[in-house]
Parts: sequence; structure tokens; C-alpha cells
Amino acid sequence: MPLLEELISAYEERQRKLSISEGVINISPLAIDDWPDEFEECVQVFSLCILLNRTDLLKRFAKLVDDANYKGEDTLYEDLLRKRLPDREDVDEWYHDVYTPLIEAIYADEKAEASQLLADYCEQWYAAFSHAPWHDSHLNGDEGSYVGYWAIEAAAVAYLYDIDDSKVEHMVYPKALVDYARSHNPTLNQSKDT
Repeated sequence: MPLLEELISAYEERQRKLSISEGVINISPLAIDDWPDEFEECVQVFSLCILLNRTDLLKRFAKLVDDANYKGEDTLYEDLLRKRLPDREDVDEWYHDVYTPLIEAIYADEKAEASQLLADYCEQWYAAFSHAPWHDSHLNGDEGSYVGYWAIEAAAVAYLYDIDDSKVEHMVYPKALVDYARSHNPTLNQSKDT
């Protein structure tokens, strides 16, 4: 997990440099309200910290974004953090519509509905990010920066909210990562209560 530690340190350094260049003390390293792909990057970092059980790194990264006045502004943002960090906000709005099925999965009344919404989210995920700089990077061959397409936030939601993912077969869903998290932190309170 040293790479995850290095990633968080890189975001802290980016924030420091942006703060100097923009003259804004608590600037976010990512513009999560304006750019869906930067929001995606943010929730993926949250999700990696959660799934790899690195609450220490989650706190550090969340602080960078929280301090830029993003705390309490987006449902998915808060729902990912609330199971691990205290004093999160209860919000019923979100920045980007692409996340609607995933948010609905968290709040679904029936387990089967939550599972279907999780699958639906994964199904539409890649196409929803057609504007992202990484989209279609697999077409660039060895010269590109393709490292895979992963809806890591879907995995974190399934893990945190105990959603049955046994029928989610989409290639962007990192089921092995969810299995790892479940096997390495069986004491997590995974109730659907928020």
C-alpha cells in the first residue's frame, strides 16, 4: 500500500502548489463540482482507502477536499465517508447525474433492487465518462496510459452498505477488491443505516 500513501502525498503537494499559485489557502486538488471526471477521481481515492482499510489516508485526503467547502454538498461524497469518518453531513443532492443509480442503491428498500441498481450503475459507467481524459485510452496501444477502467466507488458502496454483488458481472466492477475488503475487515458494521 505504499503507492496509496504516495498518491495521498501527491494530492497534498498538488493542493499546496495550487494554493500558492491561485492565492487560495484551502483550494481543492480536484474541482469535483465542475468536472465529473474529477469527482470520479475523488470518489475513487475515497473508495481505495476504504476498501484497503486505510482510514488514516482517507482522513488526510477527505480533509483536503472538505476544507475547500465541499463537505456537505454531495450525497455520494458523504455516504462514502460516513461509515468511516465521524460527523458527516446528511445531504439529499449530488453534483453529477451519472451517480444516481449508485446513490439509489444505497437507499433502496429491497436488497434485490439495490443489487440491480449497482449492476445498472456499472453498465452505464464507461459511456457516462466519454468526456474524461482517460476514456478510450485502451485504444492508444503501448503508447497510451491505459491501466484499466474501474468503478471502484461501486465496489466501496457494495462493501459499506452490504449490497449483494454476486450477480454484478460487468468488467468495470472490481469484485476481487470487494472480496478482499470483506475478508480483511469482517467486523465493519455494514448495516444499511446511515
